[in-house]
Amino acid sequence: MMTTISTTISTIEQHEKEGRRMQNHPLYHGTNLAPKALIFDCDGTILETMTLFFVADKQTCEEYGLELTKKRFYELAGVPIKEIFRILRDEQGKTEEEITEEDLDRMTLRCGELAEEMGAPEIIQSTETIIMHGKRNGVPMAVASSGCREVVRMHLKQRGLLDLFDCVVTCEDVERGKPAPDLYLLAAKKLRVDPKECTAYEDASLGIASAKKAGMDVVDVRQLEGYPNPEALLYDN
Repeated sequence: MMTTISTTISTIEQHEKEGRRMQNHPLYHGTNLAPKALIFDCDGTILETMTLFFVADKQTCEEYGLELTKKRFYELAGVPIKEIFRILRDEQGKTEEEITEEDLDRMTLRCGELAEEMGAPEIIQSTETIIMHGKRNGVPMAVASSGCREVVRMHLKQRGLLDLFDCVVTCEDVERGKPAPDLYLLAAKKLRVDPKECTAYEDASLGIASAKKAGMDVVDVRQLEGYPNPEALLYDN
C-alpha cells in the first residue's frame, strides 16, 4: 500500500512539473507562447562579460580613488557605466570638483580599454541556443544594452553574433538607461513590433524591471540550465 501511495504521489508531482514547463515556450522559455520578436540584453545575457567587467570597473575606480565591491557591482548591473561611476562618486562622498564630468567620461573610456585588453568574452550557450532558434524561425531580434555602442558591437562581432540581430540599441541611443523602459521600447519600435508581443532576456534585476516596464514578457537567463555565472544570482537584490 505504501509503495502504491508513494508511486501515485511521485506521478502527481511529475505531472505538475510537466504542467509548469508547458506554461513556457518550448524554445524561447517565456510565458508568451507566440512572441513576435525577441530582445536581448548583451552583457551577462548573451556574453559572459560580467567577470571581465568587474575587473575593469574595479581597476578604473581604484585609479580615481573609488571603491567597487562585487556586491555593489551586481546591484548596479544594467546601469550605464558612466552613471555607475557617478553613483559611486556620490555615495563615497567625492565632490564634482574631485571627479568631474570629464573624469567620468575618461573613466568610461578607460574601462572599455581595460575590458578590450582582456580579450573576447565567451558566449553564454543557453542564450545562444535561443538566438539560433529565433534566427532559424525568422523571428525579428534585437539587442537592448546599457553598454557603450562601440564595445557592445565589437564583442558581438568578435563572436560572430552581430549579423544575427536586426538592430542593436545602446546607452547612447536613449536619454534614460535601465531600469527605465526606454531601451526596450526603442528596440521594439525599430523592429516595428508591439512591446507587449516581445519576449526580453535579461540577467539583472534592473534590466528585468526595464523590460517589464516596457510591457514585455521577460526571461531571467540566470535561471536557465547551464548559466555560467552563479555569482549573478548570489548578489541579486
